[in-house]
Amino acid sequence: MKDIRDVQEVVRVASPASGIVSEVRVVRDQDVKKGAILLSLDGRRARLAVQSAKVQLDLANRRLENLTVAFKAGKAISGNVSYARAQLQLAETALAVAKIDLEDLFVRAPVDGKVVSVNAKVGEYVSPENPVVHFRPTSP
Repeated sequence: MKDIRDVQEVVRVASPASGIVSEVRVVRDQDVKKGAILLSLDGRRARLAVQSAKVQLDLANRRLENLTVAFKAGKAISGNVSYARAQLQLAETALAVAKIDLEDLFVRAPVDGKVVSVNAKVGEYVSPENPVVHFRPTSP
């Protein structure tokens, strides 16, 4: 009979996002450190979304600057400036979300450990519902 202390926990790690695997960086029996990238997903769309959000933020910033100057010169109403501020806040939020979406394309080790199995290959579709890497945490 096994002693309960001999049974080690296996950590199942799933991808935070759905997508096509573009790179697998670990193999069975490999030691990994917390935060290490285990695999990554195709990031073309996410990188374009970040780029687009940066452009939108720049445009919103310029519009607010122009309206602020026009308001001080008596050529714009305060409602237009307020609306431009709200658009700027929306653009900032969109960029923050796009950056999170980009970061979610990397499956990272939540703790230090040793890889037990890798259940994903380049070109395969993965989702948050299915673990892609199993590993045993190392002792603290």
